[in-house]
Amino acid sequence: MKLTTSVIRRLIKEELQGMLSEQNEFPGYDNLDDHPIINFRGVETREVTLPLEYEGELMEGQFTSVFEFIHGYDYFEGYREDGSLDVIAERLDDDIELLFNGSNTSNGFIELLIGFTEGAFGGYPQGNLYVGDQGKTNLLVQWDHNKLKILENKPENEILDVNFGLYSSKVGSLGRLVNREISKDGQVKPDAKYFIKFLGGEGSRNRRLSISTAKVNLKNIFEDINNGILKLEVEGYDGAFKYILRPA
Repeated sequence: MKLTTSVIRRLIKEELQGMLSEQNEFPGYDNLDDHPIINFRGVETREVTLPLEYEGELMEGQFTSVFEFIHGYDYFEGYREDGSLDVIAERLDDDIELLFNGSNTSNGFIELLIGFTEGAFGGYPQGNLYVGDQGKTNLLVQWDHNKLKILENKPENEILDVNFGLYSSKVGSLGRLVNREISKDGQVKPDAKYFIKFLGGEGSRNRRLSISTAKVNLKNIFEDINNGILKLEVEGYDGAFKYILRPA
């Protein structure tokens, strides 16, 4: 059932009152460039792919204000015409950073948008965690407010299996995060913080490819997402998404 303008105004008022009563409110990131999800970088100055889902696809565009987020593209058609969504822009002083900065207020309004659009706007999507572009894990995660939340397949021993698929003999092709911790000959470096084991596929003269796998320390990864040493990039389409670990 679609929410009316009067209902959404009441919900916004209740949401704000609830947030003011919370003693442990997260104030949000001071700058979107500091956000753990790097998709938000430059959102006001260039076209970006947001880590937000609309009808199974990540939203794309340049969003200089909340009003433009609502009206600037085809998103929210059929929901914005009566002006109900403009209430959110008014409450946030039309400041796009306040909608994305991870504060309790930001999260509350994103939840309101999900409800108002009956799920057409899906907020932060669910997806698999990737170690670099190619290192797929079966860990299902979702960004939740100001942290990465594990939804399914958390290993009991905090050791996570990674599958890099088929690749030639060059470790360097697996990205910066792997290069920092794995030597060129495929050995885990003594000072590695995340990688515990790495079994690299070996290419040959006839260019046969082998599967490369690894084991990583999940606890250390999540600690460094929280303290800013690791960042996340959200990619995907057609309802299939991934959260890619990147060095800060």
